Amino acid sequence: MKKVAPIFLAIVMSCFGSLSCTNRFNATSGSLTPPSNSPGNSFFLGSLPNPPTPIIGGGQTYYVSPTGNDANSGTSLSSPFLTLQHAADLTNPGDIVYAMSGTYTTSSTYVLWITRSGTPNAWITYQAYPGQHPVIQVGNNTWSWAGIAVSAPSPNNGVTSTGYIVISGFEVIGNNANVSWAKAQANANNGSDATTNSTGIDIGLEWTAPAPWTATSPANTHHIVVQNNVVHDNPLGGIGVAGSDYTTVQGNTVYGNSLYSPYAGSGISIWDAHNIDTNPGYHVFVVGNISHDNVEYIGNMYYNGGITDGNGIIIDSNRVASFSGRTLVANNLIYNNGGSGIHAFNSQHADFMFNTAYMNNSNIQEGEIFSNTGTDIQIMSNIMYARSGSYVNSNCSNDGTVVSNYNTEFNGTAYGCGSPANPLAQGSHDHFSNPLFVNGAPIGGNFHLQSGSPAIGTGNPALIPSMNLDGTYRSAAPNSGAY
Repeated sequence: MKKVAPIFLAIVMSCFGSLSCTNRFNATSGSLTPPSNSPGNSFFLGSLPNPPTPIIGGGQTYYVSPTGNDANSGTSLSSPFLTLQHAADLTNPGDIVYAMSGTYTTSSTYVLWITRSGTPNAWITYQAYPGQHPVIQVGNNTWSWAGIAVSAPSPNNGVTSTGYIVISGFEVIGNNANVSWAKAQANANNGSDATTNSTGIDIGLEWTAPAPWTATSPANTHHIVVQNNVVHDNPLGGIGVAGSDYTTVQGNTVYGNSLYSPYAGSGISIWDAHNIDTNPGYHVFVVGNISHDNVEYIGNMYYNGGITDGNGIIIDSNRVASFSGRTLVANNLIYNNGGSGIHAFNSQHADFMFNTAYMNNSNIQEGEIFSNTGTDIQIMSNIMYARSGSYVNSNCSNDGTVVSNYNTEFNGTAYGCGSPANPLAQGSHDHFSNPLFVNGAPIGGNFHLQSGSPAIGTGNPALIPSMNLDGTYRSAAPNSGAY
């Protein structure tokens, strides 16, 4: 549902544990690469277009370590900087900032605030050094709003946006461990205390944009890639993107967010997208992520304290600024979230394809994958497994251009607003049947398909990601869902 917040926070998460994804950043060569069994940069999308490929390297390389010193040169492993922020303040197009193992935190607003841009041919990259595990710990104070933030500088000095940035390979841990239930309840109408409103990675801080920043303003951030990160336990949200264009969120694992904020967060949110240009085609990619157990416990203070969010992925309010780019949400595994698995709210030009959504809606009934107040939305080749007594999909205030087809749906019912109720029309290739997961379970589940699953070979053959979430090739008769 719609979120109204002066600071909307964003997080990215890396792949780890039993539900892991392949790290597709080659730190040695400094380039984004597909898995070794792929002939080209086509990990996600075959007949669908690929996310943009950043051009990495060519500039200075900086090294950062929790055992370093900002008085060091920062240009060698033997002389690293202490803080990521010190490195960020020196970057120019083509630079790479390598983070070594250890924990990075701050008593300031952000552990890392990125305001300096790369260029189309020389992106700036922030990433884990090969074999290292850098951890960003969001601060526990009233002004620490995020672990990583990307925005136009403030004051902007004539710079109106920041772009061409890659963020890869971090673990971002939020402040949930320091929030008691009593503290969360006491802050149920307090959006100014960051201890219950912070997030992991925040892309596009609208408050830093030049005033007046309106629905017709250009994007505040653009050409941002957030990939292969693990982001968890943040009171507001996981990966939050606001007022941005050309954003790619891929290969992240996001969980345990949204519990304590009255701003109604979700695991991954793309909110109020703005155009940097009006070129046709896909501008936003949310692909290959795992988002689970993001639950809103404190009600949305803008909706009389009602529970509205805690979604796995939400494409939110891009109609406000008449965003013209398409959004692709594909190859994601979404389970056990408090709100929906995936949905669009007040949005347009979005395609939800080849996702697996399992038993979401733990504390609000909305649907596994659906659109609310949408136009030009395609919901195709997904698996939607609802909780008993809940909704598998829903249809409220959409126009006739929201379509469903090639989906495998099970458990729950199709919901429609209005009187009489008007559920979303089912396509000729939609079917209601048990997808037969190897082990469908909110904890320790295996969402691959058993032999004989009705989802095998029933995806849309005209629109196929070249590979599934495992990184194995899909056939010409693709399975529905992420695998």
